[in-house]
Amino acid sequence: MVRTEINPYRRNISVTEQINELGEKRAKFVQLRQEKQLELDVINSDISSIEAQIANILMRKRSRKK
Repeated sequence: MVRTEINPYRRNISVTEQINELGEKRAKFVQLRQEKQLELDVINSDISSIEAQIANILMRKRSRKK
């Protein structure tokens, strides 16, 4: 079998470049995921605070009825 590839080293560089590009994309997605997770944590914290306020209001109503 005859090799038809002119410069096999060039192919390796291309693969290395592709791997680097994918690594950069992965890093961006990981950073974006971390940012979104932080936003979700803040929202969940706000929800917990609201739920606690609702529970307090309900407890006050129940204690007033007795």
